[in-house]
Amino acid sequence: MNVPDENIHTLIHALTKSEKRYFKLFVKNIGGKAQTNYIKLFDAIVAQSEYNEAKIKKKFDKEKFVKQLSVTKHYLFKLILKSLLNFHNDHIETEIYDGLKQVRILYDKQLFDIALHQLERLQKLALDNDKIVVLPIIAEWLLSLQNTHFAYQKYDLQQFDNLVRFGEDYIATFRAQYQYLVIWSRLCFYSRKVTYSRKIRTIAAANIENPLLQELPQESFRSQILFHSILAISHQICAQYKESLKHIVALLKLFEDNPNLQMVYNREYTTTLGNGIVLTNRMQEWDLLDKILEQAQQAKTSTRMSYITLQICIYNAALPRLEIYGTVEAIENKVKEVDSFLHEEWEAIPPAAQMTLCFFIARIWFALEKYDRVIIYLEKVLAHNKKLLPTVHSSAKILLLLTHNEQGEHLMLPYAVRSTYRYLKHKEGLFEFEKIMLNFLKKSIDLVNEVKFDKGLKQLQEKIFALMEEGDSAQLEPLLFFDYISWIDSKLTNRSFMEVMRERHQDK
Repeated sequence: MNVPDENIHTLIHALTKSEKRYFKLFVKNIGGKAQTNYIKLFDAIVAQSEYNEAKIKKKFDKEKFVKQLSVTKHYLFKLILKSLLNFHNDHIETEIYDGLKQVRILYDKQLFDIALHQLERLQKLALDNDKIVVLPIIAEWLLSLQNTHFAYQKYDLQQFDNLVRFGEDYIATFRAQYQYLVIWSRLCFYSRKVTYSRKIRTIAAANIENPLLQELPQESFRSQILFHSILAISHQICAQYKESLKHIVALLKLFEDNPNLQMVYNREYTTTLGNGIVLTNRMQEWDLLDKILEQAQQAKTSTRMSYITLQICIYNAALPRLEIYGTVEAIENKVKEVDSFLHEEWEAIPPAAQMTLCFFIARIWFALEKYDRVIIYLEKVLAHNKKLLPTVHSSAKILLLLTHNEQGEHLMLPYAVRSTYRYLKHKEGLFEFEKIMLNFLKKSIDLVNEVKFDKGLKQLQEKIFALMEEGDSAQLEPLLFFDYISWIDSKLTNRSFMEVMRERHQDK
């Protein structure tokens, strides 16, 4: 079966420098002229930002392998995967599954004692690293070897019964773990599909009441990780942030008490650190945030995805805090660092994270009154699908309007206001704050007189305060993305936005 061109190109460009270097050594060790051809084709594809077969054929028109290019690509693809398996052979899963292949070979050679010894080693490895899924397979092999041994040695009924119970126990453990995995996967599926934005709250609320999620499971670490993860995200979706934080703290303690799990479940560990950073930052739990940030900066990441995920969360926490407490120099240095990260990793950064980081940078430039830079980053936010992160998208629309106002672009303002008004009017799931802002924007076109504009701002301020007093945190979500209260106050008192914002937040 031929490998689609985009697959081999994507695979090659996903390799790290170390993996590319190892691949060439791996192929050279195999030897032969055909292997040289694979390296030539590999290098040619590495050099292409987009796969172009016509250029490949032209480059190698005198080479014999180009006449069977599809076959060569197919074997190149397989060689890359084999080299990756060898390169990453220190992974626990790889060691266990390779060990099971060795058991098969030993069994076929009737080396039963050696095979049993190997299985006992794999069983301990799986138990030590919480690899529950493989234990029923090991139990099956142990039973098979016991049955075979019956023809060669005295049958041990007690040992047989113990093996049966061992297999049954871990099949039951895996079944329970699988139930948590299904709940978690369903939560992830609906939370990532914008078309299910209304349904996700129902699912999250149902998870909180689910009998399976009322008591911490003891069967496996994997089940405990899933248990806390489900409830942390479900409570967060339902705007129950304190409850969500309890489960994140419990998860981090689980990883702290069992350091080996930090690499066994590295993605889950780094994701938990990231969620903890985001949530403590949102709740202004600064002491806990500092503790989690310290853990995050010391955490090892096993994949590029884990590194990027964790780095995004660290920046998401650092930028808002610098906005309030940092010097101008510190702010500009951090923005430069984040900008470099965005430039280098843009393709690997999830679109939602691109939007959030760009919005935070735009917000910082707004506070520093560098409005041209604000517009550059807001345009990056608005270039994404408005349904991806609707609250960030609408906040970017409003901030763009405020930026035009600060620049004194009065000719552009009516158009910008109407554009933002139309967007908010047709936005699905409109927040109460956005309705208030919608009415203000509609009226603001005619508020050309400074006295009338100040009066409109005061009315807007009163309505926002009234909304805050109601205490519905779900309806106040847009206020988490920009400090409208400080902006209004800065206009009414004729002071800089940054001065008012810092004064307001440092008094809390």
